[in-house]
Amino acid sequence: MTDLKDEKTRLESLHELEILDTEKEECYDDITFLAASICNAPISLISFVDSDRQWFKSKVGLEMNQTPREVAFCDHAIKQDDLFLVENPLLDERFKNNPLVTSGIKIRFYAGVPLKAKNGCNLGTLCIIDTQPKTLTDDQRQALLRLARQSEHLLTFRLESKLLQKTQEELKTSEEWAHIFFNDSTDMMGIVRVDQQKGWPLEAVNPAFCQKVNIIAQQIIGKPVEKIISSSLIPVTLENFLRVIAHKTSVKFESTSHLNGVETHYESVISPKINCHGEVSHFLIMARDITERKRNEALISQQNLTIAQSSKFSELGELAGSMAHEINNPLTVILSRSSKLKNQLMANEYNQPAFLKSITQINETAARIAKIIKGLKNISRNADLDPMNLISLVSIIEDAQFLCEERLRTSDIKLSVECPENVSLELEARAPQLTQVLINLINNSVHAISSLDEKWIKMNISESKDKEYIIIRTSDSGFGISSDIQMKIMEPFFTTKEFGKGTGLGLSISRGIIESHQGKFYYDPSFKNTTFTIEIPRKQKKDVKLTA
Repeated sequence: MTDLKDEKTRLESLHELEILDTEKEECYDDITFLAASICNAPISLISFVDSDRQWFKSKVGLEMNQTPREVAFCDHAIKQDDLFLVENPLLDERFKNNPLVTSGIKIRFYAGVPLKAKNGCNLGTLCIIDTQPKTLTDDQRQALLRLARQSEHLLTFRLESKLLQKTQEELKTSEEWAHIFFNDSTDMMGIVRVDQQKGWPLEAVNPAFCQKVNIIAQQIIGKPVEKIISSSLIPVTLENFLRVIAHKTSVKFESTSHLNGVETHYESVISPKINCHGEVSHFLIMARDITERKRNEALISQQNLTIAQSSKFSELGELAGSMAHEINNPLTVILSRSSKLKNQLMANEYNQPAFLKSITQINETAARIAKIIKGLKNISRNADLDPMNLISLVSIIEDAQFLCEERLRTSDIKLSVECPENVSLELEARAPQLTQVLINLINNSVHAISSLDEKWIKMNISESKDKEYIIIRTSDSGFGISSDIQMKIMEPFFTTKEFGKGTGLGLSISRGIIESHQGKFYYDPSFKNTTFTIEIPRKQKKDVKLTA
């Protein structure tokens, strides 16, 4: 396998030279002439061994241009690293039956030196052949070796010349494309010479530049950049010139021009041209007008803000709908008690103990409604910009339970909270937002399991191994969420509820709230029952306001 791989590399190197089947060249003919003369041999060759033949680039004393590889002495020579000698083929088992020995040329002497490529592969030979057995003197051997070395230099020069020619052709093509790109580009382009003392003179501009600033190129070529561009662009442009020189790499930046009272936004790239001394000699500047893009980005940003506000209102509407359960029943109690008291007074059936008991119930129920309304008010206000306060998770869970208490009762659902005593429940957070998240999870569970035979909701509180995160797992008696829906449930407006029963924003907003607390909010499919997990850090990375 290694021999096949080496032969493949050798043939690739030979073909890379593009020398096979080329015309005669005097430089190679001079070498074969000298080899034949010095070694007093009738035949001298520069041969290259291809996959199935040996081909002669230069020859003295021979008419044929090639022979089959299987009879070539040179095929044996390229497998050596030094001079290969066969002083009498008739006495050599490898060659005595070779047709070039028994007939035709009738070779009786062969000496060949392998010709190496730069990668060390033997491509062919410089060889001499005689029709009489003979030996070479030391001087003749040295001469043959040195002539072979000159042949290798010619091959190296040939390859480098071809690579240079290819590079020049590619460079010419690149220059042509650069010229086309420079002249046809709709972006503003210019070439600036690095000469700070002369104010960074402009050496070339493309038509797009001239069209944008409404000027003829000849009027600005050679002038300092500071005299050409808008004054509002000068500081950022010169600053980036110095950055490019210091780091010898391109820089990209945005800037704003107020030329003739018109605000224009640009996205610019300054690229260096490095000279042979490794210094930045020129800048290529490309500037694109992105005013329209900036306008669209501002419009999209405003639309996103509007959508976000609408989303919050929609979610609050859904939340308020669920809270109606918490208010309706207490209102019914108040209306019933007050009506009963009214009837007693009108009938003059006043009973002081019973009367006071009813008044007390009315006051307690009204206080409950007030507390519910206060909770809704806290949740409905925009708390995004509130500071992170040191709070207790206990109070958050209690508030969420209180605000969902009536709905849980009427749906006959039990909510339990599990928390080890050794877990600290203090954390830095925005209390109204965390309350909103827990209410969302409870309401989702109520909606999902209200028709099941087994109905329960559990909150399990734990902490991470490093104690830096509080983990809240909210599970219900539901049987999980199908895999095709799991990837969609966090998307805004995605809902499995029937039309009019939900906005599809609860989970999306909840995840946004937890992520704004540098935490994670996700559905956990590893549990048998439907489970959502909140991982929230005890301390926020940024400074927070701590309150007692």
